Amino acid sequence: MGGLYFTLTVFSTVGFGDITASTDFARAVVSIQMIGNLVIIALGGRLLLAAVRRGQARRHPSGTSG
Repeated sequence: MGGLYFTLTVFSTVGFGDITASTDFARAVVSIQMIGNLVIIALGGRLLLAAVRRGQARRHPSGTSG
C-alpha cells in the first residue's frame, strides 16, 4: 500500500507535505481520493475540449479552416 500511495502522490503532484497519511487504511483512503481527483480533472479537460471543438464547428460549418 505504501508504494501505491507514494506513486500516486508523485503522479498527482500532491507532494509530500507536513500532513501525510501514516497508516495503511489512511493511505488507501487518500489514494482513492487522489484517483478520483485525477478522474474529475480529466473529465473537465474533456468537456472543455468538446466545447472548443463545438465552437469551432459552429464558426466553420463547411469544414474548411479558413
